[in-house]
Amino acid sequence: MVKDTAPSSRTDGASVGSLSTSPYAHTGLNSNTEYCYSVWAYNTLTSLYSDSPATQCATTLMTVPGIPSLSVVATSSSSITVTYDLPADATRTEIERISPAKSWSQTSGTAFTDSGLEANKEYCYKARSCNSQDACSVYTADKCATTLVAIPEIPSSLTCSASATSTSCSWSASNGATSYNLQRDASTIYDGAGTSNTDSSLSCDTTYDYQVQACNAGGCSTWKTASVTTTVCAPTAPTSLVLSGTTGSSTTATWSGATGTVTNYDLDISTSSSYTGATNIYSGTALTSLSSGLTCATAYYYRVRACNAGGCSTWKTASVTTTVCAPTAPTGLNYSNVTYNSGNLSWSVGSGSTATVIRMQAGTSPTSLTQGTEVYNGAGAIFGATALSANTTYCYSAWGYNSSSGLYSSGYSSTCFTTDNYSASCSALKTKGYNTSGVYTISPSGTAIQAYCDMTTDGGGWTLIVAQYENDPVTNWNEGIQPDYDPSLVTKKGFALSSSQIPTHNQVAFGKDLSPTFGDYANFTYSTGNISKTLVTSPKTFKSFHIYRNTAFYYDGHDPEQSLGSDSQWNNTMTFDAVGGANYNWAFSPNHTLASARGFSMNGLVYSSSSESFAWTIWVRDSAISSYPSCNSWKSAGASASGWYSIDTDGAGSSSPLVVYCDMTSDGGGWTRAALVTKNYYNSIWNAWNTDLDTGNSAILNANFGIAFNRFSSDANGEDLEYSIRVDGVSKNPIYKDVNYRAWDPLLSSGTIDNNVKQRNVGSSTWVDCSDSYIKANIYWNWAISSASSGNNCSGYGNGGAFILHGLTDQDHSEWPFELYGLNSYTSSQDWTYVEVFIRK
Repeated sequence: MVKDTAPSSRTDGASVGSLSTSPYAHTGLNSNTEYCYSVWAYNTLTSLYSDSPATQCATTLMTVPGIPSLSVVATSSSSITVTYDLPADATRTEIERISPAKSWSQTSGTAFTDSGLEANKEYCYKARSCNSQDACSVYTADKCATTLVAIPEIPSSLTCSASATSTSCSWSASNGATSYNLQRDASTIYDGAGTSNTDSSLSCDTTYDYQVQACNAGGCSTWKTASVTTTVCAPTAPTSLVLSGTTGSSTTATWSGATGTVTNYDLDISTSSSYTGATNIYSGTALTSLSSGLTCATAYYYRVRACNAGGCSTWKTASVTTTVCAPTAPTGLNYSNVTYNSGNLSWSVGSGSTATVIRMQAGTSPTSLTQGTEVYNGAGAIFGATALSANTTYCYSAWGYNSSSGLYSSGYSSTCFTTDNYSASCSALKTKGYNTSGVYTISPSGTAIQAYCDMTTDGGGWTLIVAQYENDPVTNWNEGIQPDYDPSLVTKKGFALSSSQIPTHNQVAFGKDLSPTFGDYANFTYSTGNISKTLVTSPKTFKSFHIYRNTAFYYDGHDPEQSLGSDSQWNNTMTFDAVGGANYNWAFSPNHTLASARGFSMNGLVYSSSSESFAWTIWVRDSAISSYPSCNSWKSAGASASGWYSIDTDGAGSSSPLVVYCDMTSDGGGWTRAALVTKNYYNSIWNAWNTDLDTGNSAILNANFGIAFNRFSSDANGEDLEYSIRVDGVSKNPIYKDVNYRAWDPLLSSGTIDNNVKQRNVGSSTWVDCSDSYIKANIYWNWAISSASSGNNCSGYGNGGAFILHGLTDQDHSEWPFELYGLNSYTSSQDWTYVEVFIRK
């Protein structure tokens, strides 16, 4: 019998069977249900049952749960989520991870997360359901998932810069990142693989917050943040630019204010419409600017813009042309070189002037353009006032003038000077610094007269007192100034100044036309009357001459080139005759009926033409003009023409003046010729040295001479002199300085030339010390520098090193004439004529 509790009788419960054998299987029961059984024994023979049944209860087993559902999903780089269901008849779910092996028994829920896994690795799982009686379903099929890759690190930097309407952000790259997410104010503005981004269309002067994260399949990093503020927007351009109040030198620029913040306005100016080379003339916050210092009648182009920290606007442009200016007054009006009848004016031309107008008034300066006399109207800056009166004050005022506008300057510049008194002679003018030959006004005896002055020949200062033309003879040596008098000889009219018109003098020269020293001159006082036969000595050549004139009769001893006789046609004949000569140096017979016989001799040359157009001339001067100590002093005093000059090397000392040839042009000028030696000068070797006489010229090259160097130097050894060697008139490099003048002494048998000799090339200004020793000057070498065989730096020419003047190259006098070592080894076989030594102090 069976029931839910043990049957107590054979009628209690339900009979499940009568069995003669054991065991008995009771089927068709309910699962998980308790059944109780009682068993009685029965004897069929007796039909009797046992008294006490055997009783036992048992519960049927539970049903095996169903197979659970299973899914796996990777949720990160280190975790996988396993999802499952729990069947109704199951009390737990058993899950196993295959490798590395791990199991879980889940009694509740539908999912769990397997964490601590390796990134980017596949993991596989299986599951089964079990009940409380440990009855389990079969396992599910394996389910697998791969963990995600590792999340990249946060970018280490985020930098943002801003303009007025945009920002530029850049960030550092992160390992493993495949993309970056950039957000502005928490809104994504960029998602990509780059590491920079420009964010446009922003507002000016606004702060923006940016953040960026690095991402990949495994996820994204945390945020890197930055903030940035956009700059102020550039202002708009001024809407107007007006140029007003324009004059010849200025204009005012005015412009409208710009929209937006303005820290400054820039104003530029240019004379080019393309603004090439534009100049900024104003930068500030004002809306107007005055520009001055402009040029009259000139187009100017202006432009203005507004600026701030955000930049500058476009330009607003305008142009204007300045008006025509009245010029400014000349400045620095001054005078110079004032003479008895002239003076030079100089000035700086006023701005805007095309011309300078000068008016002159005696005594006081003109103060208007209607006062005085206009004496100059031109574009220059120098004016020579001439034809002035002596000892008179002249005042000048200068105005600027512009021919385009017709305007004069409102102001003027003034100056006054007083002319000199008339000088008594051309010599006196020369001492005042008049160095140009020409017609001057002089006053020999209180009355002003015009006279021609030679200011260059032999030092200048010569006054022309007689001009005898063959076709216009002077018959009265004391006739004075005639109506047709012309001291410049242009009209070819003869003249003779009277005794009262002849300046005080002590030297007389005779010449042809305007050359007063065609022959020679003498220390002599000229007379307008008879001149008895007078013996004179020339200070130039020291030659002796006879001067003679008799106005009443013919003297039979003064004209050896004409036939003798006492014809009155020879009256008034004037002669200047070298004593001991074969003929007269200078002669003129104005009364002769034959024109060809009037001027018949000059230096022995007979002029026989009956139509000679030149004039025989007589000149006088005061020898006091010969007071300069050297040619260089003459040069400093204004002498510019090379020629013969008188010099007095010791001033008021015991030495007489010298007449020397001065080179006023070569290498700065001021060179005195101190020696001349000709190639064929064989005899009297030493006689020419230290004679203090220069008789050489281009026509007389056998007149060898040497002036003692100590005549030119106050230094004990002559080391303040410069020396220049010339062959046939050509300068030879180098020029020397500080050469001991004892080298010039032909009788010096001992001593040395100073070892401090310096040299420089012609035209150079740099002095260089010579590099080696120097030989002594002995009786065989009149003048020498360095060894004849050294070829040192101080010779600069040829194989030898010495300059040897009029000496012998060996002691036995076997070689005539001398050789010029250092001058390309000039020898007697070479084509040269003469050597000169020039000195300059």
